[in-house]
Amino acid sequence: MSEFFFGVKEAILAFTNALKQTEQRSNLGSFLHPSLHSAVEESLAKLPEGAQIQLDVENIRNMQLTSANSIVGTAPPGDEHVIAWIGQKIISSKSKLGDVMKPEEGNFTFEKARELGREAAYNRLEFQLTVSFVTRERFLVLDKVGHIVAGFREHQDSHHLWKFASVLDWDSDYPFQWKVIDINNYVLHSH
Repeated sequence: MSEFFFGVKEAILAFTNALKQTEQRSNLGSFLHPSLHSAVEESLAKLPEGAQIQLDVENIRNMQLTSANSIVGTAPPGDEHVIAWIGQKIISSKSKLGDVMKPEEGNFTFEKARELGREAAYNRLEFQLTVSFVTRERFLVLDKVGHIVAGFREHQDSHHLWKFASVLDWDSDYPFQWKVIDINNYVLHSH
C-alpha cells in the first residue's frame, strides 16, 4: 500500500505543477480520467483572459484509504442488469442472463452462472480507491493585473478526497494503470 500512497503523492504534485504552469497542462491527460480531464479543461477555459493560477503545496499529510470499490462486467445501454452492494457492482447483460434470471424454468446451472461471471470479469474488472488527505497549501487565481479573483494569500489546511481507478488489462505486463477519476467529488457533482 505504501507504493500506492507514494504514487498518490506523485499525482498530487504533478497535478499541482500542471495547474500552475500553462505549458504543462497538456500532461494532465496522462493521469486524469477523460471525464475529469474534460471537466478541468472546461473550468480552466472559464478563467478570465490572462489569469494566472498560483498553487503552492507545502506538505501532504493524514493520507488514508477511505473506500475500495470494484466494478465487474459491461453491457450495452438498456440491456444492463446491475447487482450492487457495499461499493461493489456487477454489470451483466439481461439478454445473456435469460435462463439464470428464471431458475423456476429449470434452465439454471451453476456452470452457466460461472461462465457469465468469468466473461464479465474478462470484459471489465475495475478497481476504485478513494484517498483522503490534508495539504498545507496556498491557492490563488490572479487577473492579468495581479488582483485576486479567487483563493487566499496565506497558506491554509485543505482537506481533499481523490478517487483513483484502474481497469485490469489482462493482456498487459503492467495490468494496473491508475488514473484520477474525481477530485473532491467535482465530476460527481458537475453532471
